[in-house]
Amino acid sequence: MKIGMKKKLRSRRGMTLMEILCAVAVMGLLTAAIAFSLPAVTSTYRNLTSGAEATVLCSTLSEAVAQELRFASNIRSASGAFASDGGAFIYDSQRFGPNVQLTLCDIDDVACVAARSAKDTDIVYPLISVGAYTSSLEFSGENATRFVYLPEKKLFYVALTVYNAQTQSHVWNEFYVRPLNPPAQSD
Repeated sequence: MKIGMKKKLRSRRGMTLMEILCAVAVMGLLTAAIAFSLPAVTSTYRNLTSGAEATVLCSTLSEAVAQELRFASNIRSASGAFASDGGAFIYDSQRFGPNVQLTLCDIDDVACVAARSAKDTDIVYPLISVGAYTSSLEFSGENATRFVYLPEKKLFYVALTVYNAQTQSHVWNEFYVRPLNPPAQSD
């Protein structure tokens, strides 16, 4: 058997038509398998990547909101008086100045969390860079993302929901922040 292999390897004869056809058929099957599996792999990659981006965005926003509210002072109701379960609030920001309210808004056609001047609603300060938001992520609904001050507990309640429209999935974070300078009495 070894002698036959050596003889075949030394032979200057080319490949037969049948050998070429078999090689082309095998290559065709491999190419088809790769071509049919590529969309599924690409879709899975997009889903995993957008899920990771949503998690990072939610975490970054949570930290930015907590940092902003931790140093809030002169906290008061946006509507004049807080309801028993809390409500929207205005505060003086160490970073952005007096009369600021946290809100969802559009900056350069990107929905983001920002501090908005309560006196001049055209002035908006994004809490994190607008470049941190990817095009497929958004905030789902007004009730899903909330900023509430609970005057009896002297705490801020924050709920952030980052929604991915492409994959129909979301990342959610809910937390409380105790300001370092809470009001002496509730409004």
